[in-house]
Amino acid sequence: MVGGNPSMREYGKEPLVSIGLPVYNGERYLADAIESILSQTYGHFELIICDNASTDSTEQICRRFASLDDRVRYFCNAANLGVSRNFNLAVERSSGKYFRWAADDDRIAPEYLARCVEALEADSTLVLCHTQVKVIDENGEEVMNFNYPSGYGASLVPSARFGDALRQDRWGFEVFGLIRTDALRSTRLMDRYVASDRVLRAELSLLGCYRILPEALFFNRDHPGRSVRAYPAHHLRAGWFDPALAGRRVFPHWRVFYEYFRAVNRARVSGWQRVCCYPHIAGWLARDLNFARLAADVVIAVFPTCWQWMATITRSREIRLRRGA
Repeated sequence: MVGGNPSMREYGKEPLVSIGLPVYNGERYLADAIESILSQTYGHFELIICDNASTDSTEQICRRFASLDDRVRYFCNAANLGVSRNFNLAVERSSGKYFRWAADDDRIAPEYLARCVEALEADSTLVLCHTQVKVIDENGEEVMNFNYPSGYGASLVPSARFGDALRQDRWGFEVFGLIRTDALRSTRLMDRYVASDRVLRAELSLLGCYRILPEALFFNRDHPGRSVRAYPAHHLRAGWFDPALAGRRVFPHWRVFYEYFRAVNRARVSGWQRVCCYPHIAGWLARDLNFARLAADVVIAVFPTCWQWMATITRSREIRLRRGA
């Protein structure tokens, strides 16, 4: 038992919440992330750690926590399966009514789970609950607040929620929210293409309402080793999502564009609501220079090394946006 929470034996039944923590070489922040989970005021959960064949001290850290708290279940892949498959393994191994992915470098406040479980238990229309966000640096110092707009994803109209998701698709924090497991399993989960987490958010928005709690109880860590820093251009992350795609020619933004249509077409909504979703995809094209990103996919496919100056331009724009946030 860690942090004063009861063990699963003391509960005597299946956990209500499953938390999946996929990790690869996460030794620097992993213990901090796990401790923030095991220190929750709501303790009826299981923590499923899926180690993607790490080569650092990740395994030793995980086994230490598993030996101290029987809510922790540790699995280690024989080989690196890529991010998407490792994320999905955590869902497959889960047993809770609610599921949450946890990153190996993020933190949650002690009351995060209690507040989210309370909201989901009280409102059957909710498919996902999350909170406002604080972004912290490698030392845990706050660098910015990310605040979802009032009523984000809360409409009873599916197309309106879909529009909310597409307007915020550069910031996919709610993929780390607490989600109804049956709803999550009805989606395509994390697919093997780059930025599939954005499409997953959009799929979930078509299944039910979001609740964003007003407090900032989720702490996203921005540091030099995170994936968007290590792989500054989308096409460079293809092998990170799926090792089979490493070095192959991909069109990441075109794939997301296509998958938004696919998500709408497979959604169980009325024909009219489906029609109402399409203008939001058109709006996505004009937002955040996405039309230019589609063009860049083609240019990079023809001239592979030009991604460097494109990434510099994109990164400079993101810094300006953050400073103004």
